[in-house]
Amino acid sequence: MGLLPARMPTQTAPEVEVQCPRCGARRALRHFGRLDPVTGQFFRPNFGLSRATTVAIVLGCGTVALWVSTALFGQDATIPGLVVGLLVALAIISVFAYQAAVAEARSIRIHHYECLYCHYRWDWKEGSSIPRFREDQQIRQDFEEVFGHAPEDSET
Repeated sequence: MGLLPARMPTQTAPEVEVQCPRCGARRALRHFGRLDPVTGQFFRPNFGLSRATTVAIVLGCGTVALWVSTALFGQDATIPGLVVGLLVALAIISVFAYQAAVAEARSIRIHHYECLYCHYRWDWKEGSSIPRFREDQQIRQDFEEVFGHAPEDSET
């Protein structure tokens, strides 16, 4: 029995029915991500702080505020010192949560797909057109397999 929490197993990506732009198959794995339009960097959504960081901030602010209030006002100021420390900790946590919410709101959601048949990978940004398989690509591939060369474009 360990003191540290066990690692969560990695979850497989959900299968979705979307058409592969390369082979035309209709099954793919999907992952989500976020794109910051200002920096162009990919990031995973993060709302606020982790539990360990939050606990460290609360304990650190409470301890420092307790020491300062005791040093300045004597032994009778422990409760007001703790209250001030907790209020400062809540303010710090609120600032981090606000920054995460703003970054999430201005980001663009990106879908990463991988075809289960040809393993082709492609991305799709929400708000843009969905990449589609063109049937003339398949016709051209079939022609090349049968005749050994690409069809000539005829102009009539």
